Amino acid sequence: MAKTRNFSRRVESRADSGELLELAGAIDFLLEQVEAHRLMFEKGEHERHQLERQLQQTQRLEAIGRLVGGVAHDFNNLLLAITGYAHLLEDEIPEGTGARDDLQEIRLAADRAAALTRQLLLFSHREETEVEIVNLNELVNGLENMLRRLIGEDVAYQTIADENIGAIQADPGQLEQLLVNLVINARDAMPSGGTLVVETAKVNLDAEFCRVHAEMEPGAYVQLTVTDSGEGMTDEVQERLFEPFFTTKKQGKGTGLGLATCHGIVKSSGGCIMVSSKLGNGTVFKIFLPVTSQDKVLTAKDQQTPLTSKAMSTETLLLVEDEAAVRHVAARTLRRRGYVVLEAADGLEALEFFDGGEMTIDLVVSDVIMPRMGGVDLLEELKSRSVLKKMLFTSGYTDDAFRGRKELRSQYPFLQKPYSPEALARMVRQILDDSTEKGPG
Repeated sequence: MAKTRNFSRRVESRADSGELLELAGAIDFLLEQVEAHRLMFEKGEHERHQLERQLQQTQRLEAIGRLVGGVAHDFNNLLLAITGYAHLLEDEIPEGTGARDDLQEIRLAADRAAALTRQLLLFSHREETEVEIVNLNELVNGLENMLRRLIGEDVAYQTIADENIGAIQADPGQLEQLLVNLVINARDAMPSGGTLVVETAKVNLDAEFCRVHAEMEPGAYVQLTVTDSGEGMTDEVQERLFEPFFTTKKQGKGTGLGLATCHGIVKSSGGCIMVSSKLGNGTVFKIFLPVTSQDKVLTAKDQQTPLTSKAMSTETLLLVEDEAAVRHVAARTLRRRGYVVLEAADGLEALEFFDGGEMTIDLVVSDVIMPRMGGVDLLEELKSRSVLKKMLFTSGYTDDAFRGRKELRSQYPFLQKPYSPEALARMVRQILDDSTEKGPG
């Protein structure tokens, strides 16, 4: 008790001198610091959980993308065989007959399947693109009439354009598909009508934003925003929104590939896509695409040489393709045009035609990915032997196909699968007629 009385006297004494007020102020300051650190910790924890969710979703989408890309690649080979043999039969059947009409229906069905495959490849980032410098305002304005027809008269459509957004580097056809898919998705979310706003703006993403969205880098971006006043989505739906074949629509009303395709287009363009939605409060999609300082991109079309025609050809071609059906239909297509066609199931078989050193092969047409030895390794081996004249690569996709050797895509001609017999014959003739060697060595 004596100690307590002594403490009380000291407190009273200090209170008289104002020391207690200073102590209270110090305590308040410490409490404010503790609260600030607590809020910072909670923010850090929130950002950590958000990054973990993004990482998990990215890993899940990448795994699905690899599976989808592989299936699409194999499916492309099947489609190529179907359309190729249909083409060959059409050449032998007179026009106006029922059989020819049936073949055309087969080709149309295969073309629709090929379009579906392209959507899968877009999702898995493995679709061949034609990159150009694009002004997003011009692209949006050019699509306005079509978009108004798509959404119907019960949806009010509005565009808000920032005139100084800058240019982006992307495939314009894919960007059009991106916008159309988002608008269709918005329309379906407003069955009783509503409002749809498409907006462009130039934004600068700072380090703070990019810290939360790890796939982005700080800098200038064009932001495309599509806002609807529709039904909105739950958090659970938003987490699966970009997965292929995931859809909330009734059976037969959608494939579940529209938003998955959008995700692939944005990622392949170096950007990111975000969604914000609540049930009953509509949905906002935001797409960020990096601004470019270039004024022109050299495309494959720019590099094409004029095509001269020859009724029949006599050159020797080596066709290297592991899918037997694709190899056979391609070989028949080329033999019909007079070429001498040698066939190999992979790169090792192809090398056997060069072992004797006596055979002259004017062009090697090779798939990129094959068992034992693929097209890239075959190219390097032929260059080391100094026997390569010209080479044409074919594949269902290119990102993984060249295994990081993207310079080969610009140095050597490339034909995307599934290709038509006419496309193959035209490309082969063009390469043979071009006096310029393709690629080094």
